[in-house]
Amino acid sequence: MGKLDDLMSEKNYRAMGAYAKSKRANIVYTLELARRTAGSRIEALVIHPGSAMTGLQQHGTGTLSRIVTSISARLIMGSASGAPWPSLYAATSPQVRSGQFIGPDGRYQTSGTPQARQTPEVR
Repeated sequence: MGKLDDLMSEKNYRAMGAYAKSKRANIVYTLELARRTAGSRIEALVIHPGSAMTGLQQHGTGTLSRIVTSISARLIMGSASGAPWPSLYAATSPQVRSGQFIGPDGRYQTSGTPQARQTPEVR
């Protein structure tokens, strides 16, 4: 089965796989919107808030998932209060341009000061 044969993850559902598909779809949609609105006053941006410890992680399926989340929370994940900063930066910075990918500059882009980042390759 090819990647395009199961876009809705109906035949082979994995929580993180479905989540990743939705994020890739957001990037593709936003970049196409930026292309179509080029030259207008509309600015389409991809915003990545980083990884924040919220209640969502407690719903991991399996012991290993919960252990990994617990360890990564201490080492690299940002706070829930820091997650909105990339959106606020994108909405207020005069340096931001349509089609840019805005995210945190910290380790693995999980937290840190918001800035324009390289757009991830979408496969």
